[in-house]
Amino acid sequence: MQEYISQDCRICTHTWWYSCPMAILTFIRENDLSGKTIIPFASHGTGGFAASLRDIGGALPEDCTVLQEFGAYRPEVKDSRPALLEWLRGLGIDYE
Repeated sequence: MQEYISQDCRICTHTWWYSCPMAILTFIRENDLSGKTIIPFASHGTGGFAASLRDIGGALPEDCTVLQEFGAYRPEVKDSRPALLEWLRGLGIDYE
């Protein structure tokens, strides 16, 4: 798996029972993300990210850089493209 993980690791998840799914934490723990830049984004319900960012951060190696997250409220996901693209541009990522 290591050969597929670039310097930037985008972690896309959804908030499930106030945290991220266990599969995300398993991925983090089973792959060497040392020195990587983590870019978290998620869909969520009314609780926002809840404990997802804390739990992801707790599973990451200490030498990771975690960039500003992006969250889309579940009922608004279909209309979130402009905000998502603005967030990406703010991170210096050209996606279009």
